[in-house]
Amino acid sequence: MGMQTSGMPIVAGALASYMDPSNTKVGVGDSDAAWDPGQTDLQGTNTYRKSIDSAVTVQNNVLSMTCTFTGNEANFEWKEFGVFVDDALISRRPQLNGVKQSGQTWVIQVTLTLLAEEPTP
Repeated sequence: MGMQTSGMPIVAGALASYMDPSNTKVGVGDSDAAWDPGQTDLQGTNTYRKSIDSAVTVQNNVLSMTCTFTGNEANFEWKEFGVFVDDALISRRPQLNGVKQSGQTWVIQVTLTLLAEEPTP
């Protein structure tokens, strides 16, 4: 069964109220492996997870979060990122973002959009 558009803000709001810095992390890694729905972790040899900076915000069906990586964190080529809730990977995206060098601070803004799709029979 697919989800109706009218239900998206309710589900997004419930998720956002649960997700906070104590249980939600953004991870970055150095793999450019294609996305696969069966992946349970980042695919890179070098990976780093960090708690989000503050509470998740929500507008309609879009959840937004920010994570700041300081000078001694995740200093490698960023080719993927993901969102983890209670250590479960809920979203992963391969995307080349450059090489983070020691001493640099990088801020990543992540948005998750809930979509209504007609289920396949």
